[in-house]
Amino acid sequence: MSKSTLSDWLSDKTWSIKLKEKLIKAQKEGRRTSLVYANYARAKSKEERFKKYKSEAKSDYQKLSRNPLFLLGLGLYWGEGEKVSTSGRVSVINTDPGMLKVIRNFYKHCLGIPDEQMRIALYVYEDLDPEEVKQFWSKELNIPRGQFIKTQILKSRSRLTKRKSKYGICSLYFSSTEVNVKIREWIRLVELENRAGIA
Repeated sequence: MSKSTLSDWLSDKTWSIKLKEKLIKAQKEGRRTSLVYANYARAKSKEERFKKYKSEAKSDYQKLSRNPLFLLGLGLYWGEGEKVSTSGRVSVINTDPGMLKVIRNFYKHCLGIPDEQMRIALYVYEDLDPEEVKQFWSKELNIPRGQFIKTQILKSRSRLTKRKSKYGICSLYFSSTEVNVKIREWIRLVELENRAGIA
């Protein structure tokens, strides 16, 4: 006898309806349990990766800390960089091209980030020419305009910000969860070293 015939005969039976509801409930609970286990596995994997990155950061710190550019770049990042990022972005935002040149060299020569992985995000006041601002930062940081993301336009500036941000605000960044975790660990190590030296 075909399954469809049996289904027609039994579908309206009370015990059949209850059994169907029970099976649906068990299926939903099974999916919920699988989701919980999957989330736990992802969290555990993330925890292990972060632990590995921090261990590598500690191991590399003694060698890297002998490099003045590393210490300067790390100090600038500590003051101006993005420390909390769920996306793993490593970013410094500022109006000073000289400081961002140091950060660019820090990214490249200390962190090993290739030129093509660096990106620029600009925040430009509406009374500035966006094209002129892009050209300025592209020339100053030697980063092609093809590596710029969409420029954000801000409202007109006060007299104070006009003097300080002639070429808008520039964010020089790249994306790497590994480096993001390591930078935070290096900053923690610098803080511990200097805290220990305080009488």
